[in-house]
Amino acid sequence: MIKISQKDFESLKTNQMCGGLHGHIIARSRNGRADVISSPTENALYIKEESLGIAFQRMLAEWIKDNAIEVVKVPDQSAPVAAPKEDGLARLQREQREAAAETAKLIEDTANKRAAWYISHEGMLDNDFNRDLFLGWFDRNKAAYTAANVDLAVAGLPELQFAVWAPRLQPVDATPLIEGTQEKQLPLDASESMMRKASLVQLRDLSRRKKEGQGHRQGSFGSSFIEPTF
Repeated sequence: MIKISQKDFESLKTNQMCGGLHGHIIARSRNGRADVISSPTENALYIKEESLGIAFQRMLAEWIKDNAIEVVKVPDQSAPVAAPKEDGLARLQREQREAAAETAKLIEDTANKRAAWYISHEGMLDNDFNRDLFLGWFDRNKAAYTAANVDLAVAGLPELQFAVWAPRLQPVDATPLIEGTQEKQLPLDASESMMRKASLVQLRDLSRRKKEGQGHRQGSFGSSFIEPTF
């Protein structure tokens, strides 16, 4: 058995004088008989020359000689143990395990990002009290750690502590919107300064509400709207 570096072996792939030798050695590495063993830790390949057949064995010897390939002769028993050949079922089971692990990691990463969003955007404090409370919710409810359950946990834990700037701690603006728009109503006692800054839609709405409050009485000129003076 000989040992050659993986780098030298890969150079064989493009050698026009040794057509088929690279592929033949690769095929022998997959026959489950340890004729060719790859050692990733050594970055090397162990090859039983006699297993290649006479023609390929001669081709290998010529390639080694002509290209000054560094070769180490080793006893068969000193080669690393070949990994057991993986049959179709074993490969399928391995791929299923890997896919399940990848999915689980994706779910966990998404949940972590959602929790981090509550800290960075909603002001939830990242302290021991909140962590114990938050993680305890999942234990008590036997809930999976998912982004959706992160939302449920935060919504169901009013004891969680938030920074003073947190949106949920800010006073709620109860000013109603003008129907059919996204503009806020002016107060009935709006100052002249507020009225100068207001839009025409707000001024008309204010005029209408004042008239309704006066029992629909018209002004001395019968004006329907408060017209801005600017």
